[in-house]
Amino acid sequence: MTAKLIPVLLGALCCAAGLAAEDTILYVEQDYSIVKQNKAGLDAKDIRQKLYLTKDAVLIEEYAGASAQPTEAYLIDFKKQQIVNLDYSNTVYTSESFDERRERIEERKLKVLRDLDNLIEGKQKEQTRRLYRALLDDERKFKIERPKEEAEKELAGVKAERVQILDESDPKYVPFEAWLHPDDEVPYDNAEVLYLMQIIGPNMAKFLKENKSVFRRLPLELNLNLPVGGSLHTKVVKVESVSARKFKPDLYEIPKGFQPKKLDPAPAQKTAEPATKTEKVPD
Repeated sequence: MTAKLIPVLLGALCCAAGLAAEDTILYVEQDYSIVKQNKAGLDAKDIRQKLYLTKDAVLIEEYAGASAQPTEAYLIDFKKQQIVNLDYSNTVYTSESFDERRERIEERKLKVLRDLDNLIEGKQKEQTRRLYRALLDDERKFKIERPKEEAEKELAGVKAERVQILDESDPKYVPFEAWLHPDDEVPYDNAEVLYLMQIIGPNMAKFLKENKSVFRRLPLELNLNLPVGGSLHTKVVKVESVSARKFKPDLYEIPKGFQPKKLDPAPAQKTAEPATKTEKVPD
């Protein structure tokens, strides 16, 4: 082989590798249990999620029971900076830009702060502050903890590393706990997605970004205190890198037959009742 041919072949190999990477989807199945605050009070659901992850887009499908069709799905398009919520029961969808979602989160936060200002000091105010402490996290100083107890756990066929995020001023409060994959990484900005999906607060998102060398790895199990009040637990049962050719070419598009629906206005956040065991608010 001549020296002139070597760079050409190397270039071709690099291009082929790049195409292979572009055509790869990180496919994840996980059990998803959530308890959160809504207009009627607390809402709980236990479902199976199927996630199709790439650097440009994410599809999250939710399945109830043994149904072969999702009940709901989320399309997160990083190029368009857009979140689409698909309602399979009514074949309608809502869409919202990343900036619009940030505004809604900020509106909710300001509403909770106003509610707190209108409450006198006492049990109800303390319980409300406690319920929304993941949203009102601006002043918290977080730190990473790697507990020696159950430091590793067998999940989805690999040994996952346990990592916690604690509040320096309140070490008993664990707003974020994960068992991270030893190798597989999330192909996008996971902190931003978790924030936009209202799973973590703004300061927690900032902390995850500052420590992305740790938290870019795929969480195989997750325990979170939610900004909307309540808690989330996920546990991955399957993870694999798959060729995009295995899936339909319009995987990240709105399905045919779905009609647009106006997004409901930001809900009036009612002042929470004192926390109960059902709320699963962490100690």
